Amino acid sequence: MKNRLSLKILVFALLAIIIMSTAVCANAVQTEKAVDTNRKCSLRLTYHSQNKYFEGLRIQIFHIADVSLKTQYTLTPQFQSYPVDINGISSQTEWDEAAFTLTSYITAESVSPAAEKVTDKNGVVRFTDLKTGLYLVRWTKNQTKDNVSGFEPFIISVPGLDDKGDWIYDIDSYPKPGKNTPTDKETEYRAVILWSDRGYEDQRPDSVQIEIFRNGKSMGVYTLSSKDNWTYRWKAKDDGSEWTVVELDAGRKYNVTISEFGNVFTIVNHYSGEEQSSDDKEQSKEPYDGDISRPVIDPDEKTTPEPLKTGDSAETALYVLTIAALSGMLLFILFASGRRKRYDK
Repeated sequence: MKNRLSLKILVFALLAIIIMSTAVCANAVQTEKAVDTNRKCSLRLTYHSQNKYFEGLRIQIFHIADVSLKTQYTLTPQFQSYPVDINGISSQTEWDEAAFTLTSYITAESVSPAAEKVTDKNGVVRFTDLKTGLYLVRWTKNQTKDNVSGFEPFIISVPGLDDKGDWIYDIDSYPKPGKNTPTDKETEYRAVILWSDRGYEDQRPDSVQIEIFRNGKSMGVYTLSSKDNWTYRWKAKDDGSEWTVVELDAGRKYNVTISEFGNVFTIVNHYSGEEQSSDDKEQSKEPYDGDISRPVIDPDEKTTPEPLKTGDSAETALYVLTIAALSGMLLFILFASGRRKRYDK
């Protein structure tokens, strides 16, 4: 009886491993089909929230990367000078951060979009005759009466993959809204620079310059260093304005990731070991009224829309971890069964 029970457990565990292994293989096959890079694509976006369709929103799209037949992405010449790395992204959070970072530099440099259109009465905007690749979608806040809900920028792959792993060249997307209800109260904002360069701390510069924008207008350039804990803090009325912070010193061996959590803008410098190109910046702007203090990052939950997945995801890793867990359980069962047999004897 005991032998039969052990056999059943063994068979069940083996079947589970086989099923999960098959799922991993299927997931890996999704990106093996070649992309028709010569085919024109379209992107249809519907802006809808809380039973309301947002009419009159000005939507911009930027062609940020080209795609190869084997689904390898390369930044377009317009974006190659920015210290942003789109290779190796493996989670939705990283795609969101890349979108926010590129949008920040687009605002700072007044980069022209590939196309711009306004949503109709159904909240719909459609872009046609698009080249294949990655696109950044951005809603420019034009202060309509319904802009209490914000739509954050996101990156989307054109074409995209369906559940069967086939490429779809005409994409329908429904951007998820965030929450942007102004309080009209004086609010404290912070810009914090962090470093991801363990073992290469000696490569850090003595100081870094950032530029702060409000609704696309520069509010000043500031110098941050270890003396002020790489932090700048300022106060302003929370009136629905769009704040943007960028790092100007792109000529170092670091890639940059910019994210927003509540009222804190975090700039993470990732050591890359490769010198980045940089342009001369104007440094004579008057500072914005504020003060400097120690960095404190609020644990506010980030509420940004989730775009269609564009490349690798965390699903494969999840499958692998599941297989490992099942394998561990199987070994434990076999070990325990062996010990029980020896004990019974």
